[in-house]
Amino acid sequence: MAGKTRNWLERNGRYYARVVIPAHLRPFTNNKSQLTEPLGPDLRVARSRHAGAVARIRAEIDIARQKAQMAAHAGSLPPMRPLSSDEIAHRHYLRRIAFDEEARKSHSSWAAVAVDDLLAAKLRDGMTGKLDDNALLEEVGGLIDYFRRAGNTAVKFGTREWRELAMALCTSEYEALSRVSERDDGIFSGTPSHPLFETMNMEQLVSEPVSIKGLFSKIPP
Repeated sequence: MAGKTRNWLERNGRYYARVVIPAHLRPFTNNKSQLTEPLGPDLRVARSRHAGAVARIRAEIDIARQKAQMAAHAGSLPPMRPLSSDEIAHRHYLRRIAFDEEARKSHSSWAAVAVDDLLAAKLRDGMTGKLDDNALLEEVGGLIDYFRRAGNTAVKFGTREWRELAMALCTSEYEALSRVSERDDGIFSGTPSHPLFETMNMEQLVSEPVSIKGLFSKIPP
């Protein structure tokens, strides 16, 4: 996963996390073409803050995606209900794969920047249990908040259940980044290898790519 840091912006000696918003979601983000979060002027500090900032931005984009889905299919969405950590990880993985597909179709810059090695290493530490709760909060706290707002979980920070979900989301995000890296090299047949995903229908996942419009209808409530 070597290469230039993805979702990174340097401007006038200051650093920012930046994520491009797919064109069809911009009406749900006040017509913004991208979301940014300042990381400060210190490169070392900026790099340490980068992964958490990107996770928070992606959580905002996920909310916009849900609003778009609800607007397009008003009344057809199944009601939200609590999900297990594994189910949330599966749902997030599918959402990230769908986001990657849309981003590649929206602008060439997405595929031109390699996956961030530092982010991948932190996620790997998170999925193996090497990160403490505060470090996990920085990496995937925004994602947990998103699923909490969606009614899929009620875990509280510091509990065993919260840590289990955080580790599952690190695994999900790492697997998704692996697919992004593979796609950058022209490989579109990759599937998750972590045991967390053994209960997913891998054949369907490869042969029937999940679109933004079909994302919530393909995943049972």
